[in-house]
Amino acid sequence: KGDVHDLEIDHVAVERVSQTVKTRGILMHPLPGQLISGIHIHHNFVTNTLAEGIYMGSEPHGRPFASLAKLERVEIDHNLVMDVGFDGIKLKVAIADVAVHDNVIRNAGISRTPAHQGGIKMAMSVGDYYNNTVIGAVEGIRANRELPSPGTRYFNNLVIDVVDVGIEASEDGAQIFNNMVAMSSGTGIRAKGEGALV
Repeated sequence: KGDVHDLEIDHVAVERVSQTVKTRGILMHPLPGQLISGIHIHHNFVTNTLAEGIYMGSEPHGRPFASLAKLERVEIDHNLVMDVGFDGIKLKVAIADVAVHDNVIRNAGISRTPAHQGGIKMAMSVGDYYNNTVIGAVEGIRANRELPSPGTRYFNNLVIDVVDVGIEASEDGAQIFNNMVAMSSGTGIRAKGEGALV
């Protein structure tokens, strides 16, 4: 159960997974209380999963923050995720030094399962989210269940053809700049936190 450090997954293709079991393409799910420090997920291709394409972290489930598994020093970049049932990239309880950038997500959340319909989704996480392209999803890039004033930044992202919201940041102090959201049937950009800047 000890802490884990400096993991890298790159240049992997994940396809033709089970079409009866809700499988994920690339998954890192730490144990309660565990810290994973140093994760680099890059240059992978994930397609046709029934659940998430890339899932990093653990579900908080309303537990005390101190008991949660946590991630730090996380970089997720240059991945292509296509035609997945749940979220394209999901990141949870990533608390420091996080960058999610230069990913392309096409057709995420195709099962239309509530709470699992985003291109890039974060919960209780910090970081910089930039140079990502999301085409076709219910939600483009969305953060909720925020940490206090995490200093997140969303910039140079392209979000096209989403149903609900292009970019949503619920945390205080979020900075959302130089993005393009096109053909959003609902809201383009929603920044609900105190002191958020668009």
